[in-house]
Amino acid sequence: MSRQTANSTSPPVTADPRWRQRLLFLAAILLVGGALLARILGAASSGSAFAEAERLAARMGVDTKIRPIPWDRVDLILEGIPATASQPATRRLADLAKGSDVLVVNFWATWCPPCLDELPSLVALADGLRGRDVAFVAISYDDDWDAQAAVIERLVGRSWPDSLIWLRDPQGQGGDESKTLRFQLGTRKLPETWVIRGGEVIAGFIGPQRWDRPEVQRYFSLITRERK
Repeated sequence: MSRQTANSTSPPVTADPRWRQRLLFLAAILLVGGALLARILGAASSGSAFAEAERLAARMGVDTKIRPIPWDRVDLILEGIPATASQPATRRLADLAKGSDVLVVNFWATWCPPCLDELPSLVALADGLRGRDVAFVAISYDDDWDAQAAVIERLVGRSWPDSLIWLRDPQGQGGDESKTLRFQLGTRKLPETWVIRGGEVIAGFIGPQRWDRPEVQRYFSLITRERK
C-alpha cells in the first residue's frame, strides 16, 4: 500500500449548494423579522407618545374629544398672504391639511384683545417646531387685509416661520355669518385653536393660551414627528 507524501494535495472541498440556500433563506427571515419588529416597536412608541399627549392635554383642560371635520361643507376659498399683505393668494383648508401630518388652526381677529395677547407666543411655538411635520394656519375674521397686516407687523414683525400661514375669511366680521369658516366648523369663541390630524380634530384649545408654556411645547413634541 503506497503512503501519501507530505506535499501531496487533497481535492478541493465543494460547498454543498443546499447550505448556501439555507443561509440565504435564514438571512431573508432575519431581515423580514427585523423590519416587522422595528415597525411594531415604532407603532408602540407612537401609541405611547399619543397616550402621554392625551393625558397632558387633559391636565391642561384641553378639549380632547376627537371629531371628524365635515370637509364637504368647509371647502371654502380663504384669502392668504404667503409673505406680505400686498400679495394676496387663495388657499383651501383641505389642501393645507393634506400638506402636513399635523395642522394647527388658530381663529382670531384684530378686534379681539385676547387673540392679540396670545399671537406672539403662537408664532414662537411655530418657530420652535421647525423641522417637524406640522403647519400653522392663523385665520382672521377682519374685513380687510390692511388692519390685519398692521397688527401682524406690530406684534411679530415682518417675518415669521415658513410653517405659519396667515389667512382671512373673506366674509370678515360683517359678512354672511352662515358662510364663514367658523360657522361651518362650529367653533365656540375667539380665540380658538384646533389641532387636526388625519382629517380629525384631536384637540381644541378654547380661549387664549400661553403657547410658550413647557407643557404645551411638550404636547406638540409628542404629537408631531420630524419632517423627512
